[in-house]
Amino acid sequence: SDSATALVLIDGEPTEIRSSIYGTHAVEAGEIQAALAEGGESASKKESAIRNAFDGMFYQLDRLCIARQHDLLTKDDISPATIYYSRLMTTTHRFVLEYGRRNGYSRAASFVEDLAALWSGPATK
Repeated sequence: SDSATALVLIDGEPTEIRSSIYGTHAVEAGEIQAALAEGGESASKKESAIRNAFDGMFYQLDRLCIARQHDLLTKDDISPATIYYSRLMTTTHRFVLEYGRRNGYSRAASFVEDLAALWSGPATK
């Protein structure tokens, strides 16, 4: 899924990204920040595939945020992996949250910050 691909990219692991719209591309860790940078109107197909993966991740995070707001989600429902990735996005990968905010996912970006802050403890995958 796009969400899973985005998380692999956040982990810094080289991966292959597949998109029915943008094709298949090998992606190295250093390419992610450039793909998510502001002003990507002329993005390459690879950059567009990366952005598409992060858009999918933010969409899923937004759904979790809404469930939490309606008390349909408790702390115990949040996986340690979600906390782990939230912490990465609020520390070494803030550019991911900046991308989300620029592209209509402010609520999801704030939710990630809340997860990282509220459910502290050992960061584990």
